[in-house]
Amino acid sequence: MMAFGEKAVRVFDKLGKARTIGEEISRGGEGAVYALVGQPSAVVKLYHPELLARRGDQLREKVDAMVGFRQKIDTSALAWPAVTVHDEHGAWRGYAMRRAAGTPLAKLAHPMLCRKHVPGLDRRDVVRYLLAIVTTLGRLHHAGVCLGDINLNNFLYDHATGAVTLIDCDSYQVAIDGRIFPCLVGAADMIPPEHHGLNLAEVRRTPESDLFSLAILIFRCLMLGRHPYDFVGGGTVVENLRSGHFPYGTGGAPPGRDGAIPAGPWYLIWSHLTFALKTLLIRTLLNGAGNPAERARPSEWRIAFDKYAHSLEQGSHDRALQPMTQKPAERRIAFSGDPASARQAS
Repeated sequence: MMAFGEKAVRVFDKLGKARTIGEEISRGGEGAVYALVGQPSAVVKLYHPELLARRGDQLREKVDAMVGFRQKIDTSALAWPAVTVHDEHGAWRGYAMRRAAGTPLAKLAHPMLCRKHVPGLDRRDVVRYLLAIVTTLGRLHHAGVCLGDINLNNFLYDHATGAVTLIDCDSYQVAIDGRIFPCLVGAADMIPPEHHGLNLAEVRRTPESDLFSLAILIFRCLMLGRHPYDFVGGGTVVENLRSGHFPYGTGGAPPGRDGAIPAGPWYLIWSHLTFALKTLLIRTLLNGAGNPAERARPSEWRIAFDKYAHSLEQGSHDRALQPMTQKPAERRIAFSGDPASARQAS
């Protein structure tokens, strides 16, 4: 049982209805998520007292606005704030939301963890999850919501149903009633180059900035966790991201040479992706690193994933997460900076 100090606590909604706090489910920099005794379908997020002391009023304004906004968007794939909660003294502490089921994408994008947690997973499953993500992201952008902090731990996939739930929604940038509530967080190896070196509290996220982070997430899920800006002879992943050097599908040095992809299975995996997916990744992570207008949109990803799913069902592409041989008659995409110059691989 969770306790503040030595005392087990209850939380109360705005009508004064009480719920007893159960086991801690997860903990992060802003707060912790707890089960509710006798209510298995819901959880509460309680912000850390020190965070509430610093910016509790700002947090409350944002969460209150998100709770009110909930009726205007499709929250079926979101752990969206549903009800604000207070402690027994009436002090605002956080919010309740539905309990999301599933496994973080971080485990899907790690070959050993993937085999441990979901044995038998193949590329058809991965495509289902990514289709769900790009569909939800498109809906959120249409509603004026940008995720901002897109990372592998903020998406839970349910292998039994194929559903993906987006969590940590309170970090999103939301535009509600003419007011923008910013996203204050983001990992340097996921955010676009134009946001590096800036105070994220003052940055206005856009669909295009989300689309850059989305492409990194897609790449990592398709490539067993490999970061797209990890190449031989470069600096750190973050430094490479800032330079916009994306080594896949661009011709140039063979794997293992300076400026090229690392030695290992990465080119074999890349060879089994469809031409449409490769083109969108190249366009977004190479040209799009410096030109946000080039970044692939959710509708484009949906079309590409639909085609990939069909080719997997037909056996045209290997279903294994890590193919053991190069795709027959595969040609590396030559790319000179214009997607139209790419030669279509078979």
